[in-house]
Amino acid sequence: MCNGDIAKPIATILNAAMMLRYIFDLDKEADAIENAVKTVLE
Repeated sequence: MCNGDIAKPIATILNAAMMLRYIFDLDKEADAIENAVKTVLE
């Protein structure tokens, strides 16, 4: 698997977290998504 195959889906998921945080003011939900991504990458 090439790094590009992983980077784009992760970017999309993190963009969703940003949308939750900055458009809908849902910090707790955005934190949960960001922590899940961090866990997967570790």
